[in-house]
Amino acid sequence: MLSDADFNADSEYLIVCLEPWDTSIGRLLFDGLLSTVHTVNIELPNGLLLHKLLRPHQTLRHVQIVLQTIDDLYILLSGLVPNVETMSVELRQARLLTCLRPQCTSSCPRLTEFTLLEPRIGLIIDDIKCIFGYMPALHKLTLSIRDTPDPIFCHGPKFESILNEYFPYLCQFDYTMTHRIMTKTFIKDFIQWPMNVVFYANESSQWVHIFSVPWPSNKNDKRRLPIINSGCNTSVLPSVKRDEHMDHVKITMKNDLYQLKTRFYRAYQLTTCLTIDIVLPQRISKLILTEQTPIGLMNSIVQPNIRHLIVQRRLIDEKEISILAHQFPNVKYLQLLFPLDRRLFVRCFQTLFSDYGTIYYKRSRYWCYLVNFCTTFDVIQLNQIINDSDLHRWLIENTDL
Repeated sequence: MLSDADFNADSEYLIVCLEPWDTSIGRLLFDGLLSTVHTVNIELPNGLLLHKLLRPHQTLRHVQIVLQTIDDLYILLSGLVPNVETMSVELRQARLLTCLRPQCTSSCPRLTEFTLLEPRIGLIIDDIKCIFGYMPALHKLTLSIRDTPDPIFCHGPKFESILNEYFPYLCQFDYTMTHRIMTKTFIKDFIQWPMNVVFYANESSQWVHIFSVPWPSNKNDKRRLPIINSGCNTSVLPSVKRDEHMDHVKITMKNDLYQLKTRFYRAYQLTTCLTIDIVLPQRISKLILTEQTPIGLMNSIVQPNIRHLIVQRRLIDEKEISILAHQFPNVKYLQLLFPLDRRLFVRCFQTLFSDYGTIYYKRSRYWCYLVNFCTTFDVIQLNQIINDSDLHRWLIENTDL
């Protein structure tokens, strides 16, 4: 089901915010029905999934899109948008599905501006070379790379030689990169594109952050600040407003919830101890409720866009499952801590996984979209479970699974 989509068959501009399980936009966009559209902005929490059987869209000129993985980016660049002129891509999932890279050709000969935002997927230089090979006419390049294991991104002359090899017409290069320093790391200054270099460390590691200035270079600069464990690194402040570059925000004050649409407009993951008395923006798909959250006092405002819910406080009883399910009905990934009392623990388990549906298709009584559930067993619950067979028998005896 499409939601918040503004388009018709004769429109020239398409903005779509999708439900996470919706794959219809790929078919809609690349089957010829929207042949007059020349600009698209497609955002969804988990990123769009593409496949190789989609047909090219000949009239698309400007693309801003959130994709699941780098594999979807390869598919997009391999002929789906042969006449694209500007492209901004954000990769959502922090993993690579395959290690195979396609043999790239210059399938985007008109592409002059390209932005890549990646969230710690372990990007290496061979990935970048494969991407670069699709866009020989590039004039402006923006790279925002978090936590790459490849030291070549730190070696100015080597990286600049790659840029010169692939982009003879490059006029502007906006860059930010974070790398964990290893024994083989050799940092050398950029010459053609001067950079700032900042070093910082935590208990076990040292990091280098290399970035171009000014930051932001213009109002459309989408580079992200590096994230190191507990939060954003502040090495480029005060020239950058940190809040505008955060995709995970922790809120402890009621008033800050109302700034999710303005101050924290890029966040899609929220951690809070508050009862939420507003409808969260559609892009907020992951919610972490801390130990201080008063679940019993949570109100009835439904949050339909939360797909990933983590509750860090141990539940009091099974009634709190009902409260959570009412407010977050579309959860697919769920993490709960059940009471330590054995009787209450079993009752919560039974409540969550009571029989609902048919003998061939069972689902959670409260969360019909649930595909993954995580909890922990305390020693009290584990006293009769010593292997997988015992766990299987325990689940059969105490639930309808």
